[in-house]
Amino acid sequence: MVESITDLESRLWKAWENQEFTMNYQPQVNILTGSIEKFEALIRWNCDGIPISPETFIPIAEETGLIVPLGMWVLQTVCEQLKKWETECPDFCGVSVNFSARQFQEPEIVQTIIRAVEASGVSPRRVEIELTEGTFMLHQGNAVEIFEQLKQTGITVAIDDFGTGFSSLSYLQHIPFDTLKLDRSFIMNLQHDVKSQAIVKAIIALARSLNVRVVAEGVEYEQQLEFLKLECCDAVQGFLFSKPVSAEEAYQLFVHHKLSKEAVKINEIALP
Repeated sequence: MVESITDLESRLWKAWENQEFTMNYQPQVNILTGSIEKFEALIRWNCDGIPISPETFIPIAEETGLIVPLGMWVLQTVCEQLKKWETECPDFCGVSVNFSARQFQEPEIVQTIIRAVEASGVSPRRVEIELTEGTFMLHQGNAVEIFEQLKQTGITVAIDDFGTGFSSLSYLQHIPFDTLKLDRSFIMNLQHDVKSQAIVKAIIALARSLNVRVVAEGVEYEQQLEFLKLECCDAVQGFLFSKPVSAEEAYQLFVHHKLSKEAVKINEIALP
């Protein structure tokens, strides 16, 4: 096992040197209108033609410190791509970018993020930074300050994997954030598990009372979608709508959804 981890670590550094990483994008869909509100940027790595799960290589990247330059590359790549989309389609939606605990320990992380956004020329309001609830709880004081500084620039903030940290909810009073993302572990059995339903109901109600957006991850079945609609969840993300796709496919997906919604509006206006 140790040898396999060591081998993977070596391959990971070679992948970085050889620029083997790519970005995919998964849409977050407005639960009422069906329009795409945002994309989540997801890093991908194929090692000798074999896809390696981020759950496997991200922890190794964190342990070795590779996550710092790799995370910076992700942010720069996303911002540059977002600027291209923004140029081609001025009302293109935003993109959320995941940040790890190791990245948030960097002394100038706020300046680094702001510089990347400014260098790309993209509007800051189209960029969202995601931090898991667990990571936030480990660096709570630092994260609050970072969130406040980012929001001053127009960048939005999301708490990912919400509900998995077993933490006191009191911290929510003190942090400036825009989105709560429901962890997929609560969604996977939503259609038949009473406890999952109760938890999801409570979190959505909490988010609405705090006036923040709530997104459900891992939505794969119509029954899950219907439950989330009834509870007034804002947006959903998952294979029911789309797998993570390339940048080109993401653009086409957004334009297709946009044109479909415009066609519906035109037809409604044309009705006698």
